[in-house]
Amino acid sequence: MLSLLKQPMVRLFLAALALVITLIFNLLPGTPGSLIVRASGFFGGTDATDANAHIFLFLGLTSTWYLAATLFFSARIACRVVMGLGMMLGTITELAQRFVPDRGTTLLDLLANWTGVMLFGIGFTFYFWMQRKRTQQRA
Repeated sequence: MLSLLKQPMVRLFLAALALVITLIFNLLPGTPGSLIVRASGFFGGTDATDANAHIFLFLGLTSTWYLAATLFFSARIACRVVMGLGMMLGTITELAQRFVPDRGTTLLDLLANWTGVMLFGIGFTFYFWMQRKRTQQRA
């Protein structure tokens, strides 16, 4: 299964799929009975559970974008690029919700979007720090 992630087309497909899913969940109207309302209700329907969903959406989005970006950039540059794009997309989609029926811009959701992106950055930094530490111990 992991060998599939080495294929460029799979990486690009996953990045595009994550983008579509993130945009759907961030920009669909919140009218009663809609996918957004049902998904929110399934997980509890509170602001906290909605914020958790934003965190996981943007963590997943940034992770899949990173896989695609490493096809074009070094690991460190890819991390910076996808984090910058993730922060911008999180901000833009949250501001765009002001114009979507039965949705609104909230600071909690914006911070949750950014948190998802930052969690990726923390994980990336920790992973490469551990790799460097292992390499130094072997030498």
